[in-house]
Amino acid sequence: PRHDKLIVYQILVRLFGNRNLTNIVHGTIEQNGVGKMNDINDACLNELKRFGYTYIWYCGLLEHATLTDYTAYGIRKDNPYIVK
Repeated sequence: PRHDKLIVYQILVRLFGNRNLTNIVHGTIEQNGVGKMNDINDACLNELKRFGYTYIWYCGLLEHATLTDYTAYGIRKDNPYIVK
């Protein structure tokens, strides 16, 4: 691989590693599944490096609209009409 230019792989964590192909509108994590940070392991990183990627851009790590109840962690519930 070339080392004179940046090659960025963008990962949307909630989709990366999710093996569930269900797509229920307003579905729960249990129904639609979700990717987790631990899906991005050494084997994954080595494979991305083998493809020539030099950087990873992790997306979706900030608080976003969700129907899952995380109020115990201080994250407020969202209105279902704003959740895609």
